[in-house]
Amino acid sequence: MPAAVLFDFDGTILDTESTSLTAWREEYFRHGLDLVDDAWLATIGTDADRYAALAELAGPGFDRERSWIRERARETELVLALGLREGIAECLAEVARTGIRLAIVSSSPADWVLGHLDRLALRTQFDVVVTRESAARAKPHPDLYVAALGRLGVPADQAVAVEDSRHGVAAALAAGIRCVAFPNRVTRRQDLSHAHAVASAADLSSYLLRAAW
Repeated sequence: MPAAVLFDFDGTILDTESTSLTAWREEYFRHGLDLVDDAWLATIGTDADRYAALAELAGPGFDRERSWIRERARETELVLALGLREGIAECLAEVARTGIRLAIVSSSPADWVLGHLDRLALRTQFDVVVTRESAARAKPHPDLYVAALGRLGVPADQAVAVEDSRHGVAAALAAGIRCVAFPNRVTRRQDLSHAHAVASAADLSSYLLRAAW
């Protein structure tokens, strides 16, 4: 079995990709624009500046601050209604019973990740939480995963990552970590064939507790 399992947060622990897409579709609509799915999918799992992309399309008069306040308020409203993704609670409990160490590795800021972990009473289940502030570069670069491995004191070949997106999988692989893709309703449209395995809610735990696939 692995010594540590490293979970992505957005889209993996919570299906925030779906709620984020809804909020951004509404914000684009306010400006008379349609959000192009392919362009959106390309930003998932990164720290891409989505407001800059909208500003370029909206043209002169775009109020970035007002757009940010409105979109974040709507996204927060939607996310607060979310529970854990199907299979995650059972997976965390089963992995924890084995003594395997758990970590969060996210390109999102600490206040977002820690706030939701506290809301869901999950923070104490993780030995390490690595967020955007923890490394110079976000995913798809490996920096955040390298930082997490250092804090855990676990070599890459003894860890497994769980990611929902193409960029997240790429980050884990670049750090030398085996990766299980766990796509959600949005990211299942991405090509995740570069992951070592693609899991459903029913078989996620079994993949994580295997020595090899």
